[in-house]
Amino acid sequence: MMLRDASNITSTHRRILMATTLGWIFDFYDFVLFTYLMIPMSKQLHFTTGQTAEAIALSLMFTGLGGIFFGFVSDKIGRKPTLIITITLYSIGGILMMFTHTYGWMIFARAVTGFGVGGEWGVGQSLLAETVPAKLRGRFGAVMHSGLSVGIILAYIVGAFVAPHIGWRFTFGTAFIALLIVLPVLFSIPESDVWQNRGTGKIARVPLRLVFEGKTPWFALAALILMTLEFTGYWLLTTWFPTYLQTQRHMTIGHSALWLILLNIGGFLGYTSTGFIADRYGRRKVLAVYKIIEAAAVIPITLFWTGNTAVLLICMFFIGFGGGGTAVVGPIFNEVFPGPVRSTLSNSVFNIGRGLTFFMPLVVAALAATVGFGTLLSTASIFFVVMAILVWAFPETRGKVLTD
Repeated sequence: MMLRDASNITSTHRRILMATTLGWIFDFYDFVLFTYLMIPMSKQLHFTTGQTAEAIALSLMFTGLGGIFFGFVSDKIGRKPTLIITITLYSIGGILMMFTHTYGWMIFARAVTGFGVGGEWGVGQSLLAETVPAKLRGRFGAVMHSGLSVGIILAYIVGAFVAPHIGWRFTFGTAFIALLIVLPVLFSIPESDVWQNRGTGKIARVPLRLVFEGKTPWFALAALILMTLEFTGYWLLTTWFPTYLQTQRHMTIGHSALWLILLNIGGFLGYTSTGFIADRYGRRKVLAVYKIIEAAAVIPITLFWTGNTAVLLICMFFIGFGGGGTAVVGPIFNEVFPGPVRSTLSNSVFNIGRGLTFFMPLVVAALAATVGFGTLLSTASIFFVVMAILVWAFPETRGKVLTD
């Protein structure tokens, strides 16, 4: 019996969920930690705002490249070995940041990190989609995606409360923890039996012609636009919210961390609830409603800031909660793309969309002084509303059985 045909959740399903979620947690932990540590690092090494923005941009660009490469590798050699490679690579990138003394080294380290990070989400989502029962795919995919919030909260805690005591170099070195925690779990899980049952041995043939057949190219284009919108809005908020709260709203680094932790508590609850609701009522409705909630919550604390603590708390929570709607994209992508190129397309559209936002840090750095952080951050709501509309370009795939 295949794993997806099990009548009940087994310990193997739980280990697969743990492995993929942990990998995704440390993926975002590293990325967000950099946004906190770039301030003390820049002061010590005399990097300009433009240079750190370029490092973020390059890292995002390499995330897109890594997404394409590792998606193809995953369809070729399997999900499990690809995840082992990616977690090792992005952990090495984090460790390399410990030894930064020059701008060139920082760029190199962030490129390594970005390339490794690009392989994590799509491969993990494909592994889950192919091994869990169809009726539970939405909630498993959402639980994995909720690791994003856990990773961000962890990064805020470490960046705000640990880094001041041990320094930014040793804080970057905590990337090694990811290897110690995640690799043993990854080695304990089986390969996707759906991938193995294609009967191709250890190395599979990846028929890229499937990318251009039927409705697949249109779904891929819609998925790419969807993720570009998501990450444009997302990186606007998460990359620059700490700076916005500290510089324009005059909060301390500790206070801004607390508000952002609340945002990601909302995100965690949003991600996990999304999966259960999507498995019952469908993928598209959930994403649309949640994204409208997120868009509405952005406006009061960017364009209409009053300093009212209660308003700030409520809006931060609902920005995170509404963002949880994005958790359904993993199940959607894996349910609409053909099996032999499932990971290639899922990982590519997710991470190319992520990588295409490389210009946003540069735009914000260039315009913040004249336009203001609040106005720039408020534009994220536009992207979220468009996402709520665009999701209807996909068919409803709730309960679909993956046969290839």
